[in-house]
Amino acid sequence: MSNEHDNCVRHGMVFPCDSDVLDACCEMVLRTKPCVKLLEIGMWKGLTAKGFKSFIEAHGGTLDYWGMDPGILATVDPPFEGAHVITGRSEFCFHLVPDDFDIIFVDGNHSRNAVILDTFNYEGKVLRGGFLIYHDTNPACQHTGYEYEGPHIPQFGIAVREAWGMMKWPWPGWEFFMEKYPPHHHQNGTTAFRRN
Repeated sequence: MSNEHDNCVRHGMVFPCDSDVLDACCEMVLRTKPCVKLLEIGMWKGLTAKGFKSFIEAHGGTLDYWGMDPGILATVDPPFEGAHVITGRSEFCFHLVPDDFDIIFVDGNHSRNAVILDTFNYEGKVLRGGFLIYHDTNPACQHTGYEYEGPHIPQFGIAVREAWGMMKWPWPGWEFFMEKYPPHHHQNGTTAFRRN
């Protein structure tokens, strides 16, 4: 019997409820165009990228995938042929990616400062009708764990929601789209905002 976290078939190391949000955003884009242009910040081993590709192709579309990762926790390799991969920290690499994404999935460093920088640097790269999706937004996982760099204080743990509060996110031109997280778990959670 598998548990709720055995979900590598859909979108890598995320819960089914996280995959529901990712799938819903892909479906919305596929209603208006056949190719989804997607940037994943924090691609780790590429498992989520493979999930996006599988879902989009199963729904008759194609994926123009861009992935970014500093390569601190794993070697950064293209998850599949044709994928664009950038090795480096997102705050230093934003100028290396195009300005016309349908979806940007923010799943890199979850500390308050990193989430603020990723939002400022990447939200303008999402097309109208596109999505900015944040991972690890479950209220129960905020201020838990610590990122691979920085002091061991709550702001350098998972602090996505604190970052939103400081930025007064979502900004004008953005609207809440969907959020899901496992109710009896202190992990994961995915929240999507749509550019209008």
